[in-house]
Amino acid sequence: MNEDHLRSILDRLPMVDRVGRSGDGFLSTPCLLAETRHLSGKDSRPSMTISISDSLSFVRCWSCGYKRPFVDMLFELNMIYGGLADLAIEAQQVEQNRPFKLVANTKNDEINSYQNYTEVLNELYQNPWSEKAVELLNQKGVTLDIARKYGCCFAPKGTDIALPDGTEMIVQDDLIVFPIMTTSPDNSLVCVGAQGRYVEGSKTRSKYFAPLPFKSSKFFFGEQALSIRRSQPIILTEGPLDAMHVVQEGYRALALMGLSLQDKKASKLLLANPKYVILLLDPDGPGQQAVGVIKNTLLKHNIQTIVRRPDKDPKYLTKQDLSSLLLENTNGTIRQVR
Repeated sequence: MNEDHLRSILDRLPMVDRVGRSGDGFLSTPCLLAETRHLSGKDSRPSMTISISDSLSFVRCWSCGYKRPFVDMLFELNMIYGGLADLAIEAQQVEQNRPFKLVANTKNDEINSYQNYTEVLNELYQNPWSEKAVELLNQKGVTLDIARKYGCCFAPKGTDIALPDGTEMIVQDDLIVFPIMTTSPDNSLVCVGAQGRYVEGSKTRSKYFAPLPFKSSKFFFGEQALSIRRSQPIILTEGPLDAMHVVQEGYRALALMGLSLQDKKASKLLLANPKYVILLLDPDGPGQQAVGVIKNTLLKHNIQTIVRRPDKDPKYLTKQDLSSLLLENTNGTIRQVR
């Protein structure tokens, strides 16, 4: 991607405060994933470089070791913070020499944290699930029944999603929608955003994006469970499929919707008064690098925290695997709930 396009996209990222040059052919900026990958949660130096290229641009943080295509990083930032899918798709289409036409998400700092998408979600509930979408759920350890209990729905290719702000997006391929539900002041459940996962994978795009923009810094997936079984422990996973599988096996779980835990979300956990919180993140490098930062945030809020490192993603753990992991050194104080 050429320098003008790179600067145009970087200037619209809310976490970017400065962009410079690093030698010939590179831009530099403080690491855009410092909050989840750096132990301090910050990067005071411009440790990240972005290559200026006629084709694909790559990013590298010389401090934490992060290295990935620029477009992939944008989709990852969208998973962590929400509301950045439009920039990621724009960058993707620029690198593919295609004009950017899709109208989708708005910039992160323009999103109303409590935008009510319940009517939009109700429209999506009218769509029948495809066999491939149900098969994908089953491959990830989740039944259609548990997905429906969490309000998940299916949007086939070509679905026109009309957002409350008047913009529209056309679903490019079959999509599973994971809604973010929270309790409103009148104690009713409302949809305040959604993450989507394409049923068919692709090397040229991220599997996940936010069809209904939301701030992942403020909401968990499955946080409606915070108001029940207050004395029971809470298990924190990365994504919605992980959380739903753990719940399906009989435990109370929430998804971080990424690899960060901000103070506002920690405060929600504190109000739920859990006996303790178990961090059950993916065993890959990014997941385990985020554990220390998340644990420190929880401890800052005086939330007792236990870390578990599974040998595979939580959605693939059997009931016996989960029992062994979750009961270890807890004196049997965690019990299954239904």
